Amino acid sequence: MFTVSLRLTILFLIPIIFSSCTTGRYSQFPYTSLPLPNIAIEDEIKNLKIAVVLFDIEDTKISGGHYKGMFQKIQYWDINILEEQKDSFLFGLSETVSYAIADEFLRQGLNVIVTDGKDINRLKGLDIIVTGKVSQIELNTHANDYWEAVIILKDITLSRTRDGAMLWIGDIERYCKLPDSPEKLDWTMFKDVSKFLKTSIEEKSYEDYFQKRKDITPVEIAARLSAIDIIKKISSEPFITSK
Repeated sequence: MFTVSLRLTILFLIPIIFSSCTTGRYSQFPYTSLPLPNIAIEDEIKNLKIAVVLFDIEDTKISGGHYKGMFQKIQYWDINILEEQKDSFLFGLSETVSYAIADEFLRQGLNVIVTDGKDINRLKGLDIIVTGKVSQIELNTHANDYWEAVIILKDITLSRTRDGAMLWIGDIERYCKLPDSPEKLDWTMFKDVSKFLKTSIEEKSYEDYFQKRKDITPVEIAARLSAIDIIKKISSEPFITSK
C-alpha cells in the first residue's frame, strides 16, 4: 500500500516539478516600478547634441508564449499566431523597442535628434551618435497574472563625431515584469504602440507619457530601462567631452 501511495505521489509531483522548469525563468523577480524615474543628468551632458539612430531591427529574434493552467503549459507565439497576424506582432514588437529607446532619451530631457541614419546631413555638428541592434525579444504572458519581457541589445556604440572616436561598444540585456497580463493578446496592439511612440518622438509629447498611456507593455518598459542604462553610460564616461 505504501509503495502504491509513494508511486502516486511521485507521479503527481513530476508534472509540478516539470512545470516549474517551464514557467518564466524570472518568475521570482519583483514587478517593475512605474513610472520610471527621471535620472539626474549633469548640464554638461544635457548640453551635448546627441543623435539616436533608431536601432536596427532587421534580424531581431522574437520568442515567448502564453502560460496557462495549473501546470502553466506554454503555448508558443510562433505556433499560435495566424499568418495574417504575424506581421503586426513581429514587426510591431521590434519597432516598439527601437522607438521606445529613442523616446526615453527625449523623455529624460537630453538634447536629442532621432533619425534613421540615412540622412548624413542630420548628423553634422553633433557631439555623440548612438547606434545599436535589437537582437532578441522574449515576451511571456501568464494567464491574467503577470507578463514579462526580456530584450537583448547588441553592438551598442557611442561614437564622437568630431574625431570619429568609438567611446563605448557593448551589449545590454533588460527585463521588465508587469501585473495583469492579458488573457489574449490583440496582435495589432504592438503596431499601434509603435505608431504612438513614433508620433511621440515627432511631436515631443513624451512629457505626460505615463499619465496618458493605457497600453504600456513590458517590452516597451524593458526598452526604456535599457535606454536609461545607455544614458548612464554616457554620463559616466569622462572622455565623452574630453578635448
